[in-house]
Amino acid sequence: MRWKQGTANSLAYRLSRGNGAGLQGTASLEPAAVLTLGNHPNPFNGMTELTYRLPWTATVELVIYDLLGRRVQTLISGEVQAPGFYRMRWDGRDARGRPVASGIYLTQLAGQGPLPRPFRRTVRMLLVK
Repeated sequence: MRWKQGTANSLAYRLSRGNGAGLQGTASLEPAAVLTLGNHPNPFNGMTELTYRLPWTATVELVIYDLLGRRVQTLISGEVQAPGFYRMRWDGRDARGRPVASGIYLTQLAGQGPLPRPFRRTVRMLLVK
């Protein structure tokens, strides 16, 4: 398999087999999508760890919501983060420090990266007491 560099947003390629037959073309190189890995453990009792990956520098917001859409806790608000893996812990408490009830909660990772459009990923968590 042979690769050669194309323009800034593409890559020219040539795939060949031993007999010389092969394919040629150009593939677009869009930045990888934000990968939300979820939380561990899930279901959880007391504390859970939220893990996500950013493929590029982005301004990030990480918020916990209840099923009625009410904001329970803001873990990150408008922080610029470099590419890489991140871990945040949530202790099952609301913004005032009070323990929340057992149930399903939604974690939303949202932000703006180098692309012209924002990103938003949501993961469901189950708190069992």
